[in-house]
Amino acid sequence: PISAVRYPPEVGLWSDVISGADGSIDWTITIRLSKVHSSAFTIYTHGGNILEADATFRTGDTVTRTAELVPSAGRVMITDATDYDSIVIHVRRIENPYHHVKIAEIVFGASIAYGSTSLSGVTSWVQEWDPVGISMPLYELDFALMNVFGEYDPDNPEGLLSSIPVNYPVELALMIFKDDVRYTVPCGRFQISERVASDVDLRVRAYDARVTFKDNMSQVTLKTDQSLGDFFTDLMADLRIPYELDEALFGIFPDAEWTSDANKDLLSAMVYMCQYFDLSMVPTRSGNIRVQTSAPSDDYGVLDVEMMMAYPRSSKAMIYNVVSVAYKDGTTTKYHIVDMRTDQAQAKSALVVNNPLVLTLEKAKEITNRLISRIYQMQTETQARADPAMDMGDIIGLVGKWTPGAPTNGHAIYIETTYDGGLTSTIRAVR
Repeated sequence: PISAVRYPPEVGLWSDVISGADGSIDWTITIRLSKVHSSAFTIYTHGGNILEADATFRTGDTVTRTAELVPSAGRVMITDATDYDSIVIHVRRIENPYHHVKIAEIVFGASIAYGSTSLSGVTSWVQEWDPVGISMPLYELDFALMNVFGEYDPDNPEGLLSSIPVNYPVELALMIFKDDVRYTVPCGRFQISERVASDVDLRVRAYDARVTFKDNMSQVTLKTDQSLGDFFTDLMADLRIPYELDEALFGIFPDAEWTSDANKDLLSAMVYMCQYFDLSMVPTRSGNIRVQTSAPSDDYGVLDVEMMMAYPRSSKAMIYNVVSVAYKDGTTTKYHIVDMRTDQAQAKSALVVNNPLVLTLEKAKEITNRLISRIYQMQTETQARADPAMDMGDIIGLVGKWTPGAPTNGHAIYIETTYDGGLTSTIRAVR
């Protein structure tokens, strides 16, 4: 997912007039939408900056707002939300004399970019996945913005704290320059959950869009006449979560009606559904939550030894030797138990699943067999220079100290990447 941000000449909208000797220009364009929209607004330019422009927002024949567009390098924008179904943009001055204006992209929203000159300390983001499926760890982003002049102090009336409010999205990307071309590598979209200001910096913590499930105690209902595809379409739209769905989900129907527990958050309900229907719910690089009928997996290849900062070493892992899945027999809860110990004197390490969707012994057996097939026997941890091409669930070939020509494959279940002037990763893989 690496794409160049250099716009080709044929992309964009060109003005039909050119600027004068002082950059002055008189160019007006109108954008009409099919329905009323509410958002900030950003115009990206290419080949020259717009210095002066205004926008008139309308709903029908009513002017809802007229405002100056805020100029910045490569773009102009309205930074707060406005209701509109049409926008009239009037460009009055650009930075180059005798030039056309080129609009490369229009975005319904506004953004602020923070680079290495704005960041303080270490930036880290964690991707984690439970291959057994008894939990759903959230992806996490932690970063800090310099605050030595108090720009982010909560009591600063002219401060910038309001520019990064809680629950707002943050997109993470790496910029790579090669052969004078800049490439953007998307690394995910997160939602701000915490902000803590000090005299030195503002610490920000954000999680992927599934945090909306974690913070929501409302109930959901599965119906036998509604496919999982339609269920997730309605749910994601109601919660305003960007999503992608496997086509196969529209052919899967629940075999019984079920309503989630009002005393548990929606994330718990999503875990139950993924266990029961054998689904995965993982964030994509673009920030969507993808619900799919298979576990995340791709072939990364062999991790280059020259990228390693330490050879793989054994890491603490939960090794189960007993699997127990609960099911209902009338009003009684029973358990289907499989004991995999070869020596009964060995201590039990039980994986226990209590899923309210499981109502039959047959389903309990199916889930038990699936869990047994996914229980891993070893976990390793490796430090290496970060590779943006590595994704959660990738099959990675890891070369050991004593096995230089015989890499061992493992599934990546944890990738913690840190930036402090350079990029490093801690990778945990299981097999």
